[in-house]
Amino acid sequence: MKSKVLDILAQALRYSFPHVGPRQAERMALKLLVLREEEFNHLTDSMTQARRRITRCDLCQDLTESKRCKICANPERNHGVVCVVENPQDVEAIEASRSYFGLYHVLHGSLEPKMETGLAGPGGLTLESLWTRLEGDPLIQEVILALDYDTRGELTSLYLTREIKKNFPSLKLTRIGGGLPFGGEVLYMDPATLRQALQARIDLNRQADKAEIGA
Repeated sequence: MKSKVLDILAQALRYSFPHVGPRQAERMALKLLVLREEEFNHLTDSMTQARRRITRCDLCQDLTESKRCKICANPERNHGVVCVVENPQDVEAIEASRSYFGLYHVLHGSLEPKMETGLAGPGGLTLESLWTRLEGDPLIQEVILALDYDTRGELTSLYLTREIKKNFPSLKLTRIGGGLPFGGEVLYMDPATLRQALQARIDLNRQADKAEIGA
């Protein structure tokens, strides 16, 4: 079926879900169009309710139904360590490894190639709230970068490394290490691999800053 309206819907889906390819977006659009009316109404009602009730934690930016998520509000967590991840699903994956007991910061995306702004896709990244948090919380001693090992994740890690070293030199800066192949996404790593990567994290403070963003 070729239709301008269908193309617009597929493009909207691709814009909202950047990792969805053209053919997958078209299949999703077609699936939505053939839903029975009660199925479609149930879907849209569920989306509306979720949109109204779920917000971002005012500290870590993870999704929550309250002002502060359960992890940030838990006094038994290590509030001296912040693990920076790309998406809320990454928090769930790391929590499933049962090897990390600090706090998180969710970027809600990653930097695009040749970009040095804090924007990458709809809504942009939560970099400003990260800088505010690192500057205003004296308890934080270490920042762990747990970003995907792909081109965008590498670029984002380089950018964060440069900015944190420059503006917060007293902080220990590490990145999850062994076990994650290039192209690997945190979300799809099994708990054992994530546990190994967290335990073998790399000390970025000791590495020379060899790369310049935007060069």
